[in-house]
Amino acid sequence: MANTTRIHRVADLIQKEVSDIIRQSVKDPDIQSMFITVTSVDINRDLSQAKIYVSEISGKQELMVSALNKAASFIRRELAPRLTMRHVPALSFHYDDSMDKGRKISELLKQ
Repeated sequence: MANTTRIHRVADLIQKEVSDIIRQSVKDPDIQSMFITVTSVDINRDLSQAKIYVSEISGKQELMVSALNKAASFIRRELAPRLTMRHVPALSFHYDDSMDKGRKISELLKQ
C-alpha cells in the first residue's frame, strides 16, 4: 500500500515538472509551436521507467511524440534536480487518445 502511494506521488510530481519543462525549457521549434498537455504518467513498480502520456489539439500527434522522445534525455536531465530521488526514471512519451475517443462518443450520442 505504501509503495503504491509513493508511485502515485512520484507520478503526479513528474507530470507537473515535465509539463513545466516542456513549456519553459525545451527549445525545439517543433515542440514550441504546439500546445502540449501532459495528461498522465504511468511508472513501473521499481520506478525505473515512466510512460508520459501527452495530447495536443492541432492534429500533429506523430510529430509531437517523435519530437518529445528525441528531447527525452534533455527533459530527464532537467527533471533530475527537481526530484528528490536517487535515480530518475527513463522517460518515454506516448500519445493519449482519450480526448479523441471522448469526442467520437460525444458525436455518436448527438446522432
